[in-house]
Amino acid sequence: MKRFIIKSAAVIFLILSLASSCSKNEPYGTIERSSLPNIRPDFQEGQGVDANNNGKPDFIVRNGRFIGTVSGKDFGPATVANLNARKTTAPTQIKPAQIKPSAVPAAASAINYTNYTNFKNYAYYPVRQFLDTTGWTLTSQRSHELPEDIKNKVRKIGDYLHSRYTYGTYKPFDGIGQDDDNVFDCDDFAGLMYRMGREAGLDMYIISLPGHWANAVRYGNTLYTVEPQGVKVKYRDTSKFGKFTLADYARYTEQIVVER
Repeated sequence: MKRFIIKSAAVIFLILSLASSCSKNEPYGTIERSSLPNIRPDFQEGQGVDANNNGKPDFIVRNGRFIGTVSGKDFGPATVANLNARKTTAPTQIKPAQIKPSAVPAAASAINYTNYTNFKNYAYYPVRQFLDTTGWTLTSQRSHELPEDIKNKVRKIGDYLHSRYTYGTYKPFDGIGQDDDNVFDCDDFAGLMYRMGREAGLDMYIISLPGHWANAVRYGNTLYTVEPQGVKVKYRDTSKFGKFTLADYARYTEQIVVER
């Protein structure tokens, strides 16, 4: 009987000890949980969130978390604080494609042009149709009417061509010539002046005459002819290039040529 009483007392003591232990641990657990940060989501389930102002959702809210719309990665709790931490100082922006502006005026874009094997990347517009459509005129020389900034750019390009290339008729008739021997034919001079002029901001064109190539630069509604092999016959000891003198260029121009 005594042994039973002792065992009963031991069991009761053990139960009371466990109860006491649980009562001591419960307040600690309550305090610990209350000290955790509030992670309740500030955004609705399934909501798309544009974090970087790029016009499309960077995250979507799933189970109270930010999930990357592209990567599918978990970027943490869907809270305003976390969102602000995820934003970048330079929002991602979609840049529009850069399209090279056409060298052909919009009014002349409907004209049927021709292509040839030489200057194969260029379009040849019949000069009369081109001028009638644009309302422009083509005149020979008269460079004194051009503003100084245009004249200076043309002269600098001409000086560059004169100092670097010599004239040679044996070059292949295929547009801009090779730079390996520094020998240019008239088509090469015209092609390079065209490109350099446009890079310099000039409204430059190539003009095709019977047996010759030259250039024209636009100012206002007038195209002024330019001889890329010589300004005021500076670069060659003659006033005649091809079959015509400089004063005949406008009269005998057959085509206005531009890059396609």
